[in-house]
Amino acid sequence: MGRKRGSRLGSRRRCPHRDAGSRRRSRGWFVAVFDDVEGAFPRLGEPGELRDTLELVTRLATELTPSPLADVPTVAEAYEPELTGWRTFVTEGPPADLDSWSLRHLTKLAELEAAWPTAAEGNTLLHTDLRPDNMLRRPDGAVLAVDWAWACRGAAWIDLVALAPSIAAAGVDPDPIIATHSVTRDVDPVAVDAFVCALAGYWAAACRKPGPPRSPRLREHQSRFARLAGAWLACRLGWQ
Repeated sequence: MGRKRGSRLGSRRRCPHRDAGSRRRSRGWFVAVFDDVEGAFPRLGEPGELRDTLELVTRLATELTPSPLADVPTVAEAYEPELTGWRTFVTEGPPADLDSWSLRHLTKLAELEAAWPTAAEGNTLLHTDLRPDNMLRRPDGAVLAVDWAWACRGAAWIDLVALAPSIAAAGVDPDPIIATHSVTRDVDPVAVDAFVCALAGYWAAACRKPGPPRSPRLREHQSRFARLAGAWLACRLGWQ
């Protein structure tokens, strides 16, 4: 899940104020405001930096519930057209190189994927694209979320589950985090499974599309995350 715009929500409840921006746009102007933040991308394989990142997730879920912005779409409205990879494979036929586990369970994966929009309902303002290069860790350890291009409203746990494949990519098992973190520990595991399934299906479909000329490594990245999310999903579901 990833596209860009450069604004920031960070250590305090400081949310974009749209009224002034709207007035300026009506006169033909668009105003963007930026903070100059000293920091680096958090390394999720480093325990301390992962801990600081998870504290950001907690802070966002706490401070942005209920959503301070009423005019952003729900996560289902924004992403349901894209998170349909397994269902697309069912209706159009699976790719010839689809792995045997996914092929064997394709119908069930499509059914599980279809449940994610209902599972994701909520009224938290979500980033929806948390990953290391969309965060900055300051020298004091505080992690900030940047690039709020696709803010949505939905269940508070969505951002952590969307971040989990990046945690797995750093060599850390995300399941103990999902089981114990305050935003996910009380969530129905089937709801988490449905969203992980949707992410895996998205990457499985996207990585097989022609590569965009301006992002020559995008499909390689998506292929890697398709494998990571697929392996995590298979472990969570226990399907043989």
